This record gives sequence, structure tokens and C-alpha cells, in this order.
Amino acid sequence: MTLTEKLENCLSLIKINIKISILWNLIFSIGFLCLLPFIQGVANLDRVSAAICLENFVAIIGVILLVPVFSPEESKEIDEIISSKFMPNFKPYIARIALSAASILILIASFCLMLKYNSCEFYVAAYIFGTFASALFLGSIGMLISSLSASTIVGYMASIGYLIINMMTGSKYVGKFYIMSMKNNSFDEKYYILIGSIVLIMLSIFIKGIKRKI
Repeated sequence: MTLTEKLENCLSLIKINIKISILWNLIFSIGFLCLLPFIQGVANLDRVSAAICLENFVAIIGVILLVPVFSPEESKEIDEIISSKFMPNFKPYIARIALSAASILILIASFCLMLKYNSCEFYVAAYIFGTFASALFLGSIGMLISSLSASTIVGYMASIGYLIINMMTGSKYVGKFYIMSMKNNSFDEKYYILIGSIVLIMLSIFIKGIKRKI
């Protein structure tokens, strides 16, 4: 296979996965962020208030974009089509995860810049990183559960359940995997949840691959 053919296949893979898995979730995420100013103040926020806005609300786009990564295969017809392609089964998953993660990062960065434009006081780069880590971890929890249960709905419930636990009990039960630490001016937890996200995503792909071979 020539380099040109490889590039064409890669672009084809990206286009297909945007269409079947990313597009509508991305539109929904953008809509959610556009509605957020009507729910949560987004002007003249101090460091703590900005952290609450980002970690409690904006991070939810990680759930919207990452949890449904395996949802196309819940349709038997699509699963058979993907299985029949020349590419290894894990490549569509990696493409969707990469596209979803990039979308999450871009949306979070855009929202943070909007907050800054509205005279909010916080460190932009640090808060982008912290919110991205929280969003990725929330999404990866649901992704793992959906790969185990073969149900995107169950994955959503797991992610939202973890979010509620963090809101209600703080770090009492989750320890270093607390996703709302920025309001306490602590970023150590972000490194734990970022590493945890990578582990959960890898486990999800591995489990999905094993289940398809059974």
C-alpha cells in the first residue's frame, strides 16, 4: 500500500467516524455550552467561581463526547460492516477517541477564552488543562462501563453518578481522583485523573476487542 493510499484510508476513516459517532454529539456539546450562560454566571467570576463553572458544568461535555464512542457497534449492521473492513478493529475506536478528545479540548479552550473575555479572573492554561482532565476522566468512566455492559445508557449513568458523588461528598470517597479540585487551588489530582483516564480508555478498547472475538 502506497503512502497516498494510506492517507486516503486515514481520511476516509476520519470522515466515516465523524459522521457515525462524533457529529451529533459535538453539535449537542456546543448547544450545551451555548445554553450554560443562562444556567451559570459567566462574567466577572473569581478563581473559585470560574473553577466551579468549569468543573461542575463544562466538564460534562466529556460525557457527551466520549461515552458514545462504542455506540455505533450496538447496531449489528454497522458492527458487521466495520468488522469486514481491511483495518484492524481497534482503529475506528482510536480515531473516535482522538477526535472526541480533540473536540473536548477545543471546546474547553474556547469556553475558557470566553470567560476571560468576560473579565473572569483565573489562569487560562492551568484551568484548560484541569477542566480537560476532569472531562476526560468523566467520559472514560462511562466509556469503560459501556464497553462492559454494551450499553451507552449505562455508561452515561456511571459518568453522571461519579459526577454527583464528587458534588455531594467532595474527595471523601474518591481521594486523589477528585475531579473538582481546582476550586481548592489544587492541581495534583488532575495528574492522577489524567493518568486514570488513559488507563480506563486503554482498558475499554481492550475489553471491546476481546468481546468482539468471543
